[in-house]
Amino acid sequence: MNEKNFACKVKKHLPNMFIVVGLVSLVILTIKMINNGNVEQITSKIESDGLSRPIFKNGVFNNPWPTWKMASSYDLFRWKIFYKDRTNLPSDSKILDKDLPVHQISDDEIKKFCEEDTSKKFKVIWIGHSTSLINFENTIILMDPIFGERASPVQFAGPIRFRPVPITIDRIPRVDAVIISHNHYDHLDHGSIMALYQKFGKDQKEPVNWFVGRGTGEWFKNCGITNNVHEFDWWENKKFKELEFIFTPAQHWSTRSINDRNKALWGGWIIRGNSSRIYFAGDTGYCSVFEEIGKKYGPFDYSFIPIGAYEPRWMMSPQHVDPEEAVKIHMDVRSNKTFAIHWGTFALASEYYMEPKQKLSEMLEKFAQDKNNFITLQHGNTFFIMNDLKQLISNEKRLNISSDRIEMITFDTNMNSVYLSDHNQIYEIPNDKDVESIFELKSEFLSNNQDNKLVLFQFLTESNNICLINSKGDLNLLNVLTKTVEEVGCLSDGLSAAQWSPDQELLALVTSSKALVLMTKDFDILNEQKISTDNVVESEFVNVGWGAYETQFKGSVGKHAIKEKTEDQILPWDDRESKICWRPDGEYFVVHFIDSKTNSRKFQVFNREGAVHSTIEKDINVLDSAIDWKYSKSLITTAIHRHNKHEVIFFERNGLAHGGFLLPFPIGQMKINSLSWNLDSSILCIWAELADSFKESDYKSIVQLWSMSNYHWYLKQSIDFDLKNRISAVCWDPEDSFKLHLFTETGQYVSYKYGWFVNCCKPVDGFNGSIALINSCDALITPFKNKVIPPPMSLHKITCPKPINKLVWSSFNMDFLVYLLNGEIQFYKYDRVKDEIQNGLKLGTYGYELTNQVKLSLENMKDYVWSVQHIVWTGIDKIVVIYENKISGFNFAELKLVSSQDKNIHLEKIADINLNFDVLNTYYNIVTNHLALQSTNGTVFKYVKKDSWILINSDIKFPQTCPNFSISSIGTENNLKEICVGLSQFYRLYADGVELANNCTSFYVHDQFLLYTDHTNTLKFIDLNKLHNANKKINEESFRKLERGAKLLIALNTDTGCILQMPRGNLELIHPRTLVVSKLKSFIDNMEYLNAVEIMRKHRVNMNILCDHNLKNFLDNLTQFVHKINNVNLINLFLTELSDEDTTLSFFKDHYPERNIGKKEELKPIKSTKIFDVCTKLIEICESIDKNKFYLVILSCFAKMKELEKALYRVIQSKDTGQASIDEGLRHLLYIVDVNELFDVALGTYDFDLVLMVAEKSQKDPKEYLPFLNELKKLEENYRKFKIDFYLKRFKKALQSIIKCGNEYNDEIIKLVDNHKLYSECLRHYSPSEEMFKTVSKLFANHLTEKKYYEEAGLILTRAEQYEQASELFLKSASWEMFINVCLKLKLPSHLYSEKLTLIIEKLKSENRYLECSHVYESYMNDTESAILNLINGTHWSEALTLIHKSNRFDFLETNLLPSLKSNQQELVKTLEQYEKKFLEHKQRLDEVREEKAKKKEREMMDEFEDENRHRDDLSMSEISNSTFDTQSQAGSTRSSASTIASTFSSKSKRKNRQKKTLISLKKGSPFEDLALIQELSDTMTYVYKQKDSVFSLSKSLLLFNLNDLCVQLQGNYEKAIDLIEKMATQIWNYQAQNDTDNFSFQTFQQNILADLTDFSKLEFKYRFPPETVSKRSWKLHFYE
Repeated sequence: MNEKNFACKVKKHLPNMFIVVGLVSLVILTIKMINNGNVEQITSKIESDGLSRPIFKNGVFNNPWPTWKMASSYDLFRWKIFYKDRTNLPSDSKILDKDLPVHQISDDEIKKFCEEDTSKKFKVIWIGHSTSLINFENTIILMDPIFGERASPVQFAGPIRFRPVPITIDRIPRVDAVIISHNHYDHLDHGSIMALYQKFGKDQKEPVNWFVGRGTGEWFKNCGITNNVHEFDWWENKKFKELEFIFTPAQHWSTRSINDRNKALWGGWIIRGNSSRIYFAGDTGYCSVFEEIGKKYGPFDYSFIPIGAYEPRWMMSPQHVDPEEAVKIHMDVRSNKTFAIHWGTFALASEYYMEPKQKLSEMLEKFAQDKNNFITLQHGNTFFIMNDLKQLISNEKRLNISSDRIEMITFDTNMNSVYLSDHNQIYEIPNDKDVESIFELKSEFLSNNQDNKLVLFQFLTESNNICLINSKGDLNLLNVLTKTVEEVGCLSDGLSAAQWSPDQELLALVTSSKALVLMTKDFDILNEQKISTDNVVESEFVNVGWGAYETQFKGSVGKHAIKEKTEDQILPWDDRESKICWRPDGEYFVVHFIDSKTNSRKFQVFNREGAVHSTIEKDINVLDSAIDWKYSKSLITTAIHRHNKHEVIFFERNGLAHGGFLLPFPIGQMKINSLSWNLDSSILCIWAELADSFKESDYKSIVQLWSMSNYHWYLKQSIDFDLKNRISAVCWDPEDSFKLHLFTETGQYVSYKYGWFVNCCKPVDGFNGSIALINSCDALITPFKNKVIPPPMSLHKITCPKPINKLVWSSFNMDFLVYLLNGEIQFYKYDRVKDEIQNGLKLGTYGYELTNQVKLSLENMKDYVWSVQHIVWTGIDKIVVIYENKISGFNFAELKLVSSQDKNIHLEKIADINLNFDVLNTYYNIVTNHLALQSTNGTVFKYVKKDSWILINSDIKFPQTCPNFSISSIGTENNLKEICVGLSQFYRLYADGVELANNCTSFYVHDQFLLYTDHTNTLKFIDLNKLHNANKKINEESFRKLERGAKLLIALNTDTGCILQMPRGNLELIHPRTLVVSKLKSFIDNMEYLNAVEIMRKHRVNMNILCDHNLKNFLDNLTQFVHKINNVNLINLFLTELSDEDTTLSFFKDHYPERNIGKKEELKPIKSTKIFDVCTKLIEICESIDKNKFYLVILSCFAKMKELEKALYRVIQSKDTGQASIDEGLRHLLYIVDVNELFDVALGTYDFDLVLMVAEKSQKDPKEYLPFLNELKKLEENYRKFKIDFYLKRFKKALQSIIKCGNEYNDEIIKLVDNHKLYSECLRHYSPSEEMFKTVSKLFANHLTEKKYYEEAGLILTRAEQYEQASELFLKSASWEMFINVCLKLKLPSHLYSEKLTLIIEKLKSENRYLECSHVYESYMNDTESAILNLINGTHWSEALTLIHKSNRFDFLETNLLPSLKSNQQELVKTLEQYEKKFLEHKQRLDEVREEKAKKKEREMMDEFEDENRHRDDLSMSEISNSTFDTQSQAGSTRSSASTIASTFSSKSKRKNRQKKTLISLKKGSPFEDLALIQELSDTMTYVYKQKDSVFSLSKSLLLFNLNDLCVQLQGNYEKAIDLIEKMATQIWNYQAQNDTDNFSFQTFQQNILADLTDFSKLEFKYRFPPETVSKRSWKLHFYE
């Protein structure tokens, strides 16, 4: 389609869109796509594997999350009719082209895209909406293809495409696979699918494969596509080529026609390759499943997440995410790079068409996410991806070039080519091959003048051109494929600087006359203006109102500031040329220029439209010309010369200074050629060289790498070249954050690869957890076991004469060596450096001292800085050096420290082995003496030293290279195994090549555990012994939550501590419970009980683990426990925490997983005797060792066993050792036991001496207890005991005591029994013949009668021979068997007996128990006639017929049975008709009420709509903030304490129920009349359903007596009633059976809209849903069918 006329077409179709879409969508699509708005609450469906599954019922899928709610038809009606459309699509095509440019892909580009090798990279083209074409590991995959003009079932109506496709299907040369997220028209386009099938599927040798959700395959089949269609359920996976496709859940829905809603499953896709993972979210609302996806399969290297079609939120939120939720998904799935989709192509919702992109940027800032990691693509553009700083590897080569100086470098990351330029030619280094010349610069482009030079040399990805701009103003494009040059323009003023924006859409140029020109990618001029500090800027500085600007904030020197101000100046080596630097997101750029007014360097910041945003502060002068923009904090970086220092300075976007750091250069001698940040802004590269006027300085041509931690800047690496081989160009790799490219004037090209790592001392004997940091010439060392000192401070600081490149720890002790810039190695020994006397003790102070210093020189080693790759200290006097040799590859050399005859130390080479692989890093295992070398492809080569170094193993290969790796030995000495653990730069943690975690941020190998942190801010632990079986799934032992961004530095092997570094740089020492418990286990197993107790006291660990760890072993060694602790206080501390609970199944269950296998928390624990066993044995041991010493321990044991009486008697027995022992014992008991409890226990012994002793020691007031005790002493013994027990509320014992006092206390006994309900206890002490037995029995019966337990009361009285009263109770309970039994015991006369039987019969009849009445008549009164009549009255037709035949009373058939059948049938039919009529009346009234509510709602919405339109344009952020605040306030007000809720719950519930009953009324016009009607309708339905048994029984009898007409009438009426209420139920409760499409009509559609207005939540739960229906099998007779 012609792109120029595209916007006109959009404008032309807009009226049609509103009319047709309004009708078609509202009437056709809405009826079934949105359908009935089932708002029923959904309960998450989580399977045993912890993964969400779809709800599948009646052939229909549904979402399993409570966040899902289907938009109702009323919602759609409200949106289409009342909600304002804010898309504001412009009719001017130029505006659309500016806002959403479309790059039309050429045939060469798409061919190159499909043919390029992507085994180690990833390429994507955004076609538009959710359609993307990707080249992933050499497989071409198309996502949700829609190339059509409309997202609609018809091409004359529906949402129209407002941006054209950048390429058509017929021009795509190859598609291997197509993935479909779901079947909506904007994701599954029939025309696009058929075009793809015709080109890539039909009659092709390797036809395209289609990957779809379950149910979508049927649609493909109907289209004639039957081969290679793969259907998936959620979490199902299949292999295709070398890739694995996984279908993942999403919160959405599906439909394509009127009758297929949700019959096809929807979802997203994961594509897993050999080294990378892709996640495609499809269409979705936000829910909890993304955390599941991230946890199971994340992190992802690349993701595609929707950001558009989200307004209005009240309707769209369950099915479409907005930008904020998209960022949450990005974080949940842990995506490294995310591409925004589902926007910018079709206007499917109501938000402004550019709002998704704008809001995405805001949300990324809100959640502190890197904007480079979640980006929007241009239609048709191609996108490609590929502690201490340690040099991992470097490579050097000589370039065969004609010139002596490389000036500029640019990269073609598509083809892995590097392009270089000197003043004469342009060279290409294709994919690390030999250099070749491709263009003559001098003769063809720079020939006008000798001063003419290159201003810009940059590769343009989109066109495969190198943009060449010279200082004379010529703009040319060199095509690298055809080697032809195209002249695109010329600026006559000449040019000083030029730079393309990061997205290569804009070109900024500065002319020689200081004019800024801004061009498009087609070289059309957008903006042109003069650069001057007088320009009006967006961000003006504000004068605070006191003093002049020059003196503000200058402190005490403010008044002298102007006088002392030196003249502005330009550095003598400044080339006076302007510089341009773009911010990496392309929104702003800075121009660094010479200001003619002040004759000094200044800069100005411009926005993307060319408007001046800000200017540098006025008083900042003497700047270097180098400038760069740090993206992570948006800081402009340059250097400044002050009168006494040279420093790097940072500026904010508004031009204000924002800190900096001092450079270690001689003042005024070094010129900064460039400042450049790496991709992630973690390293600043400074390239400086000596100014021409200073030839004697040590600084020559240098590159320095700086990083910042804990607000301190560290010089991590220095690269030094002399002036004969000066550096000519330095730049960071555009794809690898840690790769640096360097070129020298002699044609030397070196690439350096770096990586972050924690340089810690290996765990050896005496290990103190030392970590080293390099800061230029200083080695900063801190032993963290002794002191936790955060950087930049340290316990030891060793200063070397030259900058340090490597610091290597010894494998045998805490010595280390450093490799310096001048090639020297210095050896430092850790030893006592001086002795000090403190408090009469001789203490040693330890430190480091230099022991040896040697020059490292190897004859085969390449001659360039840092050609030594790795140094390993393998012996006391031996090291291994890995270096790049002069021929090719790397060498492995073993060197030994030897002393010559003149006692000078030098290195002697023992062995030198050529390696056929590049070495990334090394590790030496002191246990096995194995040296492991990891190659650049992840393979681990293990060498061992015998007579010579021998390669013993190369079987282990990490799937990704691991800059950080370690080796640990596990197992016993006879069964020792090495485990290689590595962490890749993509956060994958491996053990012997098997992935353990895919979101790891740091790790450390401890003696017993592998510890690692992950992106969920959790510290996790894996038992090293489990790594024996690393080929299977390994679960973490336990975990601990950490502060966000915390990383693990080291775990102290001989202690329980871990050192963590926070994002700010500060350090924290923690003691994870896992390490603490592990140490405790070791101490307990070795019976080091004192150490174990000390650790438990220090870390507040529950001491039950001492015995729970191994109870039998602890009991067996309890004597050892007492001897080793040997401290009464510590043993008592243990006893206070002792409990019967097995803490290995509760507190410590995570640390004893083997004991919890198969355990279920809901099972009741087996009663334990642990306290009794431990305390009993401990008492025995303490008495045998020294009962006086452990006297208090013995008392604690008795108290723990709740045997306080024994404890008190033991106190009394201690009087032999003196009164002090008694006092001490009582004080101890009173300390661990409540004083009142101990007093009561003493009183319960009836020993008044003991009571007085306790009372005196308890500091109780004698006035409180002496009168009480004196009164008790006066009483008789048994009565005294009664009084004591009664006081102690031991009522049973009190009853026993007072019974012993005799019959004179019977009244008091009866009072005690009746008040405290001790009837059963009292009756045990009397025989049935005693009067007290009968008295108490009567009281007991009265008590049961009050509770309406009539039958039990009757039994009690029967036992007491109170038959008359018992018969009355049995009559009340209708217990006719016991009633007759008691009547027989009374031996009543026949007439009285008959009267009694008549009474029980009447009682049974009143309860409709006619069957039992019949039994009494037949069995006890011999009245068969009455028995038959009762059966007929009770409608027990079968039993009545049986008794008629048994008694030969057939006369009852005609006289009673048949008439009853007929009358009962008539009554039942009449009842059904009445209820049916009542049901219809209530249903009709319900419809009327709902219609009235709908009209009222419509009027309110119209008013609201008018207000919304009136004020919509005036909405401000303050209003939004206020609404947010209100919401938060309301949320906060609901947070009340648990106690308050508990105390008011009952009253609130009752009050609510009363309010509900009051408000829900059938009275016409009441607010909740519709709810009252629903209750009545529900009760009516329930009654009708309950008649099924009566209908079935009566129908069978009617059939038996050939009353066919009556039977048919009854069955028909009941069936009619059932069908009516079931049909109406769907309208009352608004639930349309999801597969019921045949009976769907506009009437039901309208009723469903009205039903949405009913608030079912105000009803009781049973009324919120229709009553459960009955099956026809339970009542239907099939005889007449």
